[in-house]
Amino acid sequence: MRLAKTVIALIALGMTAMPAAFAQGVSESSIIGADVTINEVSRDVSEIGLDGLLENAEDTADRIRLVTDPEEVTIIQLGERRTAITEEIEQFMRDHQPVLADLRNAVQINAVLFEILNAKGIGAPEVLAADVGEDNAITVYAFATQAPGN
Repeated sequence: MRLAKTVIALIALGMTAMPAAFAQGVSESSIIGADVTINEVSRDVSEIGLDGLLENAEDTADRIRLVTDPEEVTIIQLGERRTAITEEIEQFMRDHQPVLADLRNAVQINAVLFEILNAKGIGAPEVLAADVGEDNAITVYAFATQAPGN
């Protein structure tokens, strides 16, 4: 009986360790069994402009929640948050807080997108805007949590 309990305990322990052994991390070409091309582009917020950035944000948030297999994710890095945010951007984020909250929530819900951003050190609070193309390609505009190379 003691041997049977030991065997059962070892099997249970092995089963809890197995998911970690088979977990798949983010690479440039695949995540969670899907092929995803990941592009990163650095831009200054002034190059992009704030006008119209959140024009279709509610629709974008809904589409992000539904996209399960994006072929491409482009991250537009807007610089380090603590140095890139101006009073104009702060006001923009205050004025659009409910829409931004919904968009950031959608980013967190989308497992593939969340993992890609997380692997790049970008959390949902750094997301300023996003867009989903007709081909389900996702573009995310986000602040970096730290300057590249740090």
